Amino acid sequence: MLNSAYTLFVQSGYTDVSMQQIADAAAITKATLYHHFRDKQELYIETMRLAIDRSQCYFRDNLNDSDDLRETLHALVNYHFGTHKTDMQRLSSDFKRYVDQETQEAFWQQYCQPWDFFYQPLAAAIERGEIVPQDVDTLARYLFGAIAGVAMTQHVHHRRSIPDTEEIDLYIDFLLRGLAPTPMPLANAQARD
Repeated sequence: MLNSAYTLFVQSGYTDVSMQQIADAAAITKATLYHHFRDKQELYIETMRLAIDRSQCYFRDNLNDSDDLRETLHALVNYHFGTHKTDMQRLSSDFKRYVDQETQEAFWQQYCQPWDFFYQPLAAAIERGEIVPQDVDTLARYLFGAIAGVAMTQHVHHRRSIPDTEEIDLYIDFLLRGLAPTPMPLANAQARD
């Protein structure tokens, strides 16, 4: 039932999906659907829970177990360019538009922020000397926002293909090193003197 609702809400949006369509897709009666969910909004909220649980499961499985910051960033870039993230963006947009503010606030208090999954990998990278020591919360929010922003830009401009490994590596290099030129290796600098 939830999976059917999830698929229909992602494909058509909140306003263009009826409870009858969901019941038909789930091969149940509309009465059975209303037995489990008081109304469409309640079903939509449960669909959002399903989407967030999937996202958080992905983050737990792919972001916290690696000792390599590059691997963590690869996993996040792949997530943001994958179809699940696009689904989440569609569901979240309709959630913000059609669910009352009080219900939204209560809902979001039940979940950690997506960038919270970056704390451990960033703290470990700082400890290993891979990145400059900074406030981990700020780094996590900025890093998550930078990756999510690029994925959203790709979506808006209809360039939703998953980048190839070379493009992902280039983007991760940019995130980790910025725009500054790469320092010349010591051997080359001494040879020039």
